[in-house]
Formats: sequence, structure tokens, C-alpha cells
Amino acid sequence: MGGHLDRLSGPLRAHPAGSRLTARGTVIQNVSFLLLVALTTLAFLALIGGFLMPVFWAAVLATVFFPVQSRYVVALGGRRSLAAQAAMAELDSVISRFVRNSARGVPYRL
Repeated sequence: MGGHLDRLSGPLRAHPAGSRLTARGTVIQNVSFLLLVALTTLAFLALIGGFLMPVFWAAVLATVFFPVQSRYVVALGGRRSLAAQAAMAELDSVISRFVRNSARGVPYRL
């Protein structure tokens, strides 16, 4: 094999053989990398920040209504699509009653 492929067959090295990084250079490189990762993480969180609360509530509602949907699957003879539709209708009913009553100042009752 020739050229650049010779590097791939040898053991993995942190730096190429011709590199003359000092301990201080390695520390600077590691700190720079961690800083870049931290900035990228912060930018990502700023980007998706508006979606975090709706995703959280979707996970909560999915967890709460999973047993309801499971009971509908059994009651409807294993028809998952119909059971999902029934569970969604019930979820819609609960949420709309909650919103309607809270807008009028009425405490929520099931």
C-alpha cells in the first residue's frame, strides 16, 4: 500500500508521528475542544429551548394515558389503531374540559 493508507494500518495515535506537541500544547488543545463542545451544546439548547416544555408534557401525557390505551386495546379485541383513536378522543375530552373550566375559574373535576 502506498501513501496515506499506511497510516490507517498502524496503531491509533493521539498525534501524527511528526507532531511535536508539548504538554502545554496538548492541554490547550483539550481545553479548546471542551470549550467548543460546551458552546455547541449551549447553542443547541438555545435552538430547541422553545420545544422542551411541549416535549416534556407530551412525554407526561403519553406515560399517563398508556394504561388507558392498553385497556382500549384489550376491550376492542386487539385493534390498536381504533384503541389509539379512542384514547386520543378521551385525552382530547380531558384537556378541553380542563381548559374550558380553568378559563371560567371553575376547579377541575374528572
